[in-house]
Amino acid sequence: MEKDYEKIKEYLHLNGRRAAIEILGEYLDKRAYFTINASGEIKRKEMNYAIPAAAFIEDESFLAEVLTELHDPKERTKIDKIERYSNVQLEELKEKFFKLLANGNVDFAKRYGKELFLKNSDEFYKMLFHYSLMDSSSSLKALMALAMKKLTGSEYNEKILYLVISYFAKVKPDFYDYENAEAESADKNEIINLALKNREQIYTREFLNLYSCILVLKEYSYPRKEFLTGKILKELEYFTQKAEKKPLTEIERRIVDSLVP
Repeated sequence: MEKDYEKIKEYLHLNGRRAAIEILGEYLDKRAYFTINASGEIKRKEMNYAIPAAAFIEDESFLAEVLTELHDPKERTKIDKIERYSNVQLEELKEKFFKLLANGNVDFAKRYGKELFLKNSDEFYKMLFHYSLMDSSSSLKALMALAMKKLTGSEYNEKILYLVISYFAKVKPDFYDYENAEAESADKNEIINLALKNREQIYTREFLNLYSCILVLKEYSYPRKEFLTGKILKELEYFTQKAEKKPLTEIERRIVDSLVP
């Protein structure tokens, strides 16, 4: 679809958010989020906010602006039909899906992810959420996972699933904070209250990163939950002590307004 705000706005109004993501889906991925050259130059690309915006931004006119801005014909990626692994049992699907995300294998992760979703969507989300908590909060994988669940729930959507899995697999994980976390026990509401203690800090990228993880932590009971809790509490400590924080874009600000009570 061409970059035509009025056409996108009309399509969004007539067909809904999921349908708009579907029709623009091939223009919302990135071929790579991390590149390096022989001179040692590293380039990183930001997450495409189309799915979180569709999930959390209520203003349809503004959402149409976002989708017009964020779909990029230069990054077009053909999204083929994802084949199934119908004979693979649930536990094997979960194990391989987790490992394939960590290894950055989009082609196989999308197939195992699709089969896991179709067999048990709740287990799919639990695995996706768990993985996002192990990674650095700055990856924003927690926000992407929350957005997918809100946008699709238990209703399978192939292009949205592909875009989310592609992001998870292509953005290299950073498990350092999780590997070095100390086991902690804390009530989930207590963690939320700690994050919201200084309301003037909520309109920062660091808050969005961290608060998304806190909301994901609330969703399920995870293996080694005490270490995930310890990781988040340590990140909260860094957050409150950090003097300079990154301001939000207008898209991010509206997402925060939707997430924070």
